Amino acid sequence: MVEKKGNVLLVGFHEWAWSRRTCGFPIYAIVRQPNGFEMRKIGSTTKLATKYVLPENTVAVVKKYVSNRGVREYDVYILAGDEIHRYGLYEENNFKPLEPPSGEAGEILEFVRKWIAESEVTDL
Repeated sequence: MVEKKGNVLLVGFHEWAWSRRTCGFPIYAIVRQPNGFEMRKIGSTTKLATKYVLPENTVAVVKKYVSNRGVREYDVYILAGDEIHRYGLYEENNFKPLEPPSGEAGEILEFVRKWIAESEVTDL
């Protein structure tokens, strides 16, 4: 269960982490700014039921995960009114969504892709 109540995101027991290894991955809020979006860390994954306080103007939440093989995945939860839409961005697909949305959701996913490239891809 992932649910938004006001400025809080509620995540159920074992929803985002199911072992000690899967605890501690970062959770980010994507906040709308006058000139685009900004990524802010709001917490980490845990096995316990958790509430994450969302900054004002949050439009999405991003959960990072790295598999045992070292493959990175990002789950993007776009907050659209009372609904939450989940999109997966996977390293195997060059972090492109399998079914790209249009409008603001598409802008948010493109912002996340650029953020990944700028913050996590290293030069050889």
